[in-house]
Amino acid sequence: MAHDKLIGPPLSSTPSSLLQSKGRGRHIPDDLLREASLRLGILSLLGAVLWTVGTIAGHIAADVLLRSNAKWTTFESTDVIAVVMVILSLALFAYTRRSRREPAVILDIGLVYLIVSSLALGMLWHVGDLPHGYPLTTQISWVGALLLMFAAIVPTPPLKMLVVGLLAASMNPIAMLIARARGTWDFGSQIGAL
Repeated sequence: MAHDKLIGPPLSSTPSSLLQSKGRGRHIPDDLLREASLRLGILSLLGAVLWTVGTIAGHIAADVLLRSNAKWTTFESTDVIAVVMVILSLALFAYTRRSRREPAVILDIGLVYLIVSSLALGMLWHVGDLPHGYPLTTQISWVGALLLMFAAIVPTPPLKMLVVGLLAASMNPIAMLIARARGTWDFGSQIGAL
């Protein structure tokens, strides 16, 4: 039977060496950053799979819905976006596995990947032509789900995540403004993009 050993008397308060001083962030240990960079690679690999499956499923759904129209077999601008994102996702996966760079640098590259992915998602929804009379309604963007996944998987200082999150969230309205400039979407005033 084990006996408890008292190492020292209980402390009455937290030692000052363990308290975080204001204005200085805590450093994330390297082993946690390495694990996070591996998780980022898995997330990017999952992104490549989702871009592939989503595009193929979209073409199959178009075949079912548009039986009289053979347009579903054509290679469209949304397919170009998907191919570019699959290539970027696979490249990031390979980079997370083979790079000898500091894990913090890899995670920063992952934040850039988040912004690019958010722009791609926004463009995916807004780049194509709409059928005549299509009702424009407010919808929840997939960018929000992407932001939540990144915030949960990639450890980032809160201020940096706030800036990157705001940039990523603004990609959908930017894609709407690009589509409006191209003449494919008309949603009224520019404030309608927000």
